[in-house]
Amino acid sequence: MPKKTKKLSKAEQTPETALEDAFRKAAEERHAHDGDLEFDDDAKVSLSEDNPDGYQGAYVQCWKYIPMSDLSDAQRKRFKELLASDDPS
Repeated sequence: MPKKTKKLSKAEQTPETALEDAFRKAAEERHAHDGDLEFDDDAKVSLSEDNPDGYQGAYVQCWKYIPMSDLSDAQRKRFKELLASDDPS
């Protein structure tokens, strides 16, 4: 579940933190789907500096929901075995 945090004031921001906030906002507005792909307000942002003319983009940390049905049969079986081994009864 995404968490909400207090954002820096404009006086506290550097150009880099302002750019990170802009990428977080773009990620949330253009790519988020509630319950499927979500972004924390303080998600880690890795600015891409590969372009000699400046930043060309960024990676923004997110939460991606993966249903149990996406696991292979072997993975689901192993998960059930692990759950059973933790059962104190």
